[in-house]
Amino acid sequence: MPVKGYLIGTSIATLLTLVAFLLVLFYFDPTTAGLVGVILFFISLGATLMGLITLLLYLFVRRKFLENPIKAYTISLRGGILLGAILISAGILKSLGALNWWNTAMIILVALVLEIYFRVK
Repeated sequence: MPVKGYLIGTSIATLLTLVAFLLVLFYFDPTTAGLVGVILFFISLGATLMGLITLLLYLFVRRKFLENPIKAYTISLRGGILLGAILISAGILKSLGALNWWNTAMIILVALVLEIYFRVK
């Protein structure tokens, strides 16, 4: 499958998750929705962030890998997932009142180790 198909699929999925995020944002009251509303908020926000970051990273990474657009897409997808996971993890910790600099540093360190593992592999 050409990379154009992956980009179209990622774009459609990102738009759908953005719609889901906006629906959660406007139709759920965080004070009365309880745990379900918070979980839906973070899942929809995370999926939207991961898709958006993947598409934005592809715009930058494809310049370096002009001869291999699939490699550029896989690097962008991995980066989008890791950066989205970092942001959502920080958001969850912030909502729990447990966000400190060392927690954030540990999350970034785990993401960095995963990135190094996939680069070496």
